[in-house]
Amino acid sequence: MFPDDDVSAAAREKLLMHVIDAQAETVRFLSRHIHLLETNGHVQDEPRPRKRAYGPGDPRWRTWRGFCMSCQKIEHELEPPLTKVAVATAAGCSEKTLARTMKGYGLQPEQWPPSTWDPNEDREWHSPN
Repeated sequence: MFPDDDVSAAAREKLLMHVIDAQAETVRFLSRHIHLLETNGHVQDEPRPRKRAYGPGDPRWRTWRGFCMSCQKIEHELEPPLTKVAVATAAGCSEKTLARTMKGYGLQPEQWPPSTWDPNEDREWHSPN
């Protein structure tokens, strides 16, 4: 492989490592090229991280039963007339948060007050976005 015997063993090892590195780089380049050919040139460097599934910030509201029971408790503590703003304020959130949570559980804006909700109903959260 090496015609001159005066080349040291360390120099031979360094040269071999250089050749191995060059071959590895070639393999990476060709693999990438093959991938581009297989995907018609569409590049996707790395898979995108999955979006976080957003839900209610209040841990009690992360289940239908918890959301329902919490709002019903607030409803019984408030004086009439019962408004969404009053319930949201008592819950420590905005009216928009309350409306989004209701929508996430499949409730329509006119499905009010909370006393009409069945906490034993089987409802799952679905992001309203």
